[in-house]
Amino acid sequence: MNKRNATDLLAQAGRHVVVEDTPQFWSGVVLEAVAEALPKLNPAWDAVVVDESQDLVEDDWLLIEELSRGKLLWAFWDPEQSFWTDRQVRAELFKTRYRLQNRYRCPEAVHMLAGCYLGETEDTAALRSASEQNVIAVRPCPGTGTVLDRIGYEIDRLMGSGLEASDIAVLSLRGAAEPGSIVHREIIGTHHVVRAHDADAGSNVVAETFLHFKGPERPAIIITDISLALDKPDYQKRMYIALTRALSTARIIDTRDSLLCDPFLRPLCS
Repeated sequence: MNKRNATDLLAQAGRHVVVEDTPQFWSGVVLEAVAEALPKLNPAWDAVVVDESQDLVEDDWLLIEELSRGKLLWAFWDPEQSFWTDRQVRAELFKTRYRLQNRYRCPEAVHMLAGCYLGETEDTAALRSASEQNVIAVRPCPGTGTVLDRIGYEIDRLMGSGLEASDIAVLSLRGAAEPGSIVHREIIGTHHVVRAHDADAGSNVVAETFLHFKGPERPAIIITDISLALDKPDYQKRMYIALTRALSTARIIDTRDSLLCDPFLRPLCS
């Protein structure tokens, strides 16, 4: 469930919507879907399932509440993935809650490194072992001018190991408003890259921000733009979110100087 469902509902109700990717547009279109579309539709769904619930704002919950009237409502949220401190889950909508104890997405070594950014105990020996096995790899570059080439080379190596372009995502620790972010590249090395919302994302390497890729996952995640995010107070949460997108392996690539500023990456710099 996301705000794009609101445009689908308006279309089903006969309303043509020209999408504008701005916060004002998405907030308004949700209210329009609730007020105009839902009263005209006979809901065919039996349940509403919501993911990443910790990140939803009030208008999202308004739409969810209306969509789920008389229906089953399931929502999943992870406090450790919460990025916006002012957003709250509408807990009163749920009479029953379950705590899921097991982790299935990340390899143990990737989860261990991610956990370091939440204050969990660092096991340097285990992380070094994971680095030697290429489950985690930190690739320092001599300067900013070599980072892009190194990412392209790493994509080549991953694909040479049997992965497809669709198995790889390159994530920036900065937002898309940063002009130096990797997301503004259309070519990395010899590879065409697209944003996660692109129609061709399923067959290409994705270059995306850590936030816009929050929720999706791929076997191989390459994290970069560390140098652009080190001064951010939420740097550790950004790194945690990016790392936990990896199903099999994580690569962290930036200048040596930047990587050495991170106490958890410093011991893994080869």
